[in-house]
Amino acid sequence: MKPIVYIFPAGKVRYQPGTLEANRYVDAMLITFVEKGTAGRPTHMQLSLADMPLRANREDLEVVIVALQESSGRLVPTAHTQVYVSIAGPAKQIGSCNGNPNDHMRVGELICNTLNGLALGVVRARVKLGYRNAVW
Repeated sequence: MKPIVYIFPAGKVRYQPGTLEANRYVDAMLITFVEKGTAGRPTHMQLSLADMPLRANREDLEVVIVALQESSGRLVPTAHTQVYVSIAGPAKQIGSCNGNPNDHMRVGELICNTLNGLALGVVRARVKLGYRNAVW
């Protein structure tokens, strides 16, 4: 078996957004080609809601996931920023969090730090039926 020869040592590659291509050649013939894209700067936020319907009974909770994404829709895992939480309509904010045990912001604050491009919010519907609108 021939030893694997690397063109450059992995520790000397500097990170920058873009596309990384890896090719594997055996006897000058391309055997494997892999392409991975890296995320650039965040340009927008995507809000995702749980798939379960939210009943207006003061018991159901809805989880809102905030993801900071770049223009192509990829999550930006290096994004650590603050987002402002505001709920409009017949719902009440229960809490917000990013999962970082070293982040000492109070759960439920109107400002939430993202961790690795993500944050989480929890809302509860009020008794009155109506339109809910989460603004982050």
